[in-house]
Order: sequence, then structure tokens, then C-alpha cells
Amino acid sequence: MAWGLVFILGSWGAVMGLVTSLVGVPPHIEPLLWLGAYVVWIPVILWRRAEPFQTGLAASLVSGFLVGPIQAALLGLYRANNPWYADAFTGSVRDVQIGMVAGGVVAGFVFGLFVGGLAWLAAKVTGRTSAAPAPQAR
Repeated sequence: MAWGLVFILGSWGAVMGLVTSLVGVPPHIEPLLWLGAYVVWIPVILWRRAEPFQTGLAASLVSGFLVGPIQAALLGLYRANNPWYADAFTGSVRDVQIGMVAGGVVAGFVFGLFVGGLAWLAAKVTGRTSAAPAPQAR
């Protein structure tokens, strides 16, 4: 597994967590930003000859593990900068924060299956397989 690549790609979750909390991103724009990231990830995964499915899934999980906690930690700013999500903020602060963290992880997994699957398919279509495994010691 190309863990360095996984963490570099997955850091998009930290970017999105900070941007959505500090600036605010309308609900019709946020999915496009995520889609844009995934569109960039697939060729990078293929170019680096990383395991396509595993790398896409792991990077998306890292993103999910980053975006949710950042948004939860900056909940006051997130609420102020994202008024269109006001209906989602019912319940206690703790409940909302737990929902954000859980939602980030679940979304990371679900979209990781998607991007990993697309990366795997792209690798099959283009013939860009992962790097050859290291030779076994005798």
C-alpha cells in the first residue's frame, strides 16, 4: 500500500473541513469540490501505479476521518458560515458533533468504494497495473 500517497490524497479532507468551517460552501458546490478531488485522484493513483482500489478507498477514508472531526471541532464557525444547513443542527452540540464525525467516516467509506472502484476500472481499461511486488527472499 502506498501510504504516503494515501495520506497526501486524503489530506483533501482537512482542506474541505477547514474551508467548509471557516468560509462556508453552499450545498450545491460542495459535492462538485469532492468530485473534482476524486477526478484528480484517479489519474494520480494510476500514474503512481498504486493499488487502485485499496488506495482510492483508503484515501477517501482518511479524508472522512479528517473532515468530520475538523468540522465538529469548529462547529460554531461551521454553523455561522453554513446557514443553509441550519435544519441539520438540531439536538445538543455533542449530538451534532458526533453526527459530523460519523457522517465523515461513513461518507469516506461509501465514496471510497466509488472512487476505488473507478480507479480499479480505469487501471483495467488503461493497463496501468500496480507496481510489481518485491521479490521474495529465498
